[in-house]
Amino acid sequence: MTSESNDRPDSDSKPVSRAKPIPRRVDRADYYSAEGGSTAKASGASAASVATSGGGARTPKVPMADSGGLGSSGDEGGLGFLDHLEELRWRLIKIIVGVVIAGSVALYFGQDIFELAIKPLGDLELHVTSITGSFYAYIIVSLFAGMFAIAPFVFYQLWAFVAPGLYKSETRFILPAVISSSGLFAVGSWFCYRFVLPFAIAYLVSFGEGALTPIITVSSYLTFAGMMVLSFGAAFNMPVIAFFLAQMNLLRTETLAKGRRVAVVVILVFAAIITPPDVFTQLLIGGPMYVLFEVSIIVVRVVNRGKDRK
Repeated sequence: MTSESNDRPDSDSKPVSRAKPIPRRVDRADYYSAEGGSTAKASGASAASVATSGGGARTPKVPMADSGGLGSSGDEGGLGFLDHLEELRWRLIKIIVGVVIAGSVALYFGQDIFELAIKPLGDLELHVTSITGSFYAYIIVSLFAGMFAIAPFVFYQLWAFVAPGLYKSETRFILPAVISSSGLFAVGSWFCYRFVLPFAIAYLVSFGEGALTPIITVSSYLTFAGMMVLSFGAAFNMPVIAFFLAQMNLLRTETLAKGRRVAVVVILVFAAIITPPDVFTQLLIGGPMYVLFEVSIIVVRVVNRGKDRK
């Protein structure tokens, strides 16, 4: 009786010989090897929680990104590479359809829009070199007018395309981004139309004055003027883009400050593409763009200081 009772293990006692398993540490290799892995910060937090927990053989879970995260994959409910291409295609189709619809409406007011478009020419006359030249001129000016009219819709489509790559805390910036982008686009376009374009035209035409008679075709003028105005409107969005990149912790002041030389080269190349091969006109466009670059540095510095204080 005594031996049986001694051989029978006590049900309330804990086994002494069984060692507790050591929790596995989740490092960067474990994190990045998992499909749809989240950020390194989330992985470190998960590893710390597992290491400090008193549980026995519980297997640590590698955190996975949700559908709104930057590292989402198509298999985990996010968007894959082909899905992003498809999304971009539909966004571009919507923009093109919007431009065509707005341009068709603007064609009804084609005469008034055309007279407004040629005001920067002053006393210069436009010429057509074909029978259909006048018709195509109204088509061009109507399409440009349609682009300006639906600028808020275009910016919304662009920011909506970026939205799936943002976290929920960052999506709240989309509406302010659309509003500010549209406003700065309008300011930049007006600045070019009111000041830069008339000055550039007068300067370029002044070459050979008295010896040469300028014959400016309507298509060349509308293309030149339209591209300049659109480029200035887009360039004025540089501070907005820098602001939201800084809000998402994707841009620092040091990065922009070190890239000043690169920025000068990029701005001059961009100005050379959208303007005639004239150094003065390139500087006329590149000067304001560089000023906007410096404004972007100031904006990013203010955002970074606010985030560092928190």
